[in-house]
Amino acid sequence: MAEPRYRQIERIVRNRITAGTYPPGSQIPTEKELAAEFEVSLITTKRALTELADQGLISRKRGSGSFVKPPTKKVLETPAAPLRTYYLDPALPFLWQTLHTAPLPPHRFLALSDTLPEKKTNPVILVTPELPSEKIYSLANKDIPFVLATTTQHSLPVPQITFANAEIAGLLHEVTQLRTGDSPLPVYYDDAGDTPLADQASAQARYLGMSQAFGTVHSLPITNDSPAGVYVFNQRNRLLAFLRRQKHAAAQRVYYFLITYLPTTAAVQLQQDMLPWGVQLINFDWTAMLLATKAWSGTMAPWQQTIPPRFVTGG
Repeated sequence: MAEPRYRQIERIVRNRITAGTYPPGSQIPTEKELAAEFEVSLITTKRALTELADQGLISRKRGSGSFVKPPTKKVLETPAAPLRTYYLDPALPFLWQTLHTAPLPPHRFLALSDTLPEKKTNPVILVTPELPSEKIYSLANKDIPFVLATTTQHSLPVPQITFANAEIAGLLHEVTQLRTGDSPLPVYYDDAGDTPLADQASAQARYLGMSQAFGTVHSLPITNDSPAGVYVFNQRNRLLAFLRRQKHAAAQRVYYFLITYLPTTAAVQLQQDMLPWGVQLINFDWTAMLLATKAWSGTMAPWQQTIPPRFVTGG
């Protein structure tokens, strides 16, 4: 696999620093000058210089340029893990309520609406169902390394932790096949959202994934006597409201699934509450997503990790 261009530029500039071409204290070429030299975009050279800054080889001063740092004495002690700041979307109240039970690394939790740091300090984790564009651009402009933790993978050149929406269709298909045998049932999916917790991009990704796995996915029937089938919901309140309207016979093959975003312990408890309704849970663990940040280096190097869904048995 070919080495990324920003890595090539990073290596060349690092070699020039080591060889003394750029001595300590000297200013190295700007992003624009490097882009012209290597015939790449400004984004590529910016990323290369960011990597060199993260390695402690250069310092970057806004409006002045990048300068080679003087050599530092080696520290024998093991450096402490970087303190990471978690910015959480207030639209995720269940996540706020369960964080105290998560064995996370040193951290601080702030609301995503809070003001972000004004200078490069600690790595930042943005946790939100939707893409916080203004936050991303603010952090990028300040050279603050961040990872985006969200329910849907976005086509952005930034480190990301995402939920594997494509896998939920396979998991649901596996479970319903065990129940329905050789006679396939139609799949009905509720992709409507009427609360702040609704992540429409993620719902759409699941809808498309299930369409590929099942062949056809239908919208929810609006009658009070829905036909046999597999019913999938994103929101507990919408599922319960739907169930209260139903009058179909118990003999009909009707299976209900609820997709949740909870720590595993909370999901198991919810499953117990939903079993009298004949509902099974497929869960994405937000705590597992936060724990995954331990594997992040705290830089803007390419990094992607997915959190697969899990079928909750309620046992």
